[in-house]
Amino acid sequence: MNYNEFFHDVSVWINVCNQKSLELGGVKSTHFWVWVADSLGRLCEKYDNHALVQAQVKMLWDWLQK
Repeated sequence: MNYNEFFHDVSVWINVCNQKSLELGGVKSTHFWVWVADSLGRLCEKYDNHALVQAQVKMLWDWLQK
């Protein structure tokens, strides 16, 4: 796995997530959570569900819930 590419993708995802939060109504919006689940799922698939990717995705999900 290319770790530099992965962590770059995470950084890009966080920036897009901030934009989507504003567009879709934030954590109180079902549309936002659908986007989060879909985009994080695609990130996992891109990196073949590598254990590190799954752990990072879980951390991002938990971070958003707080």
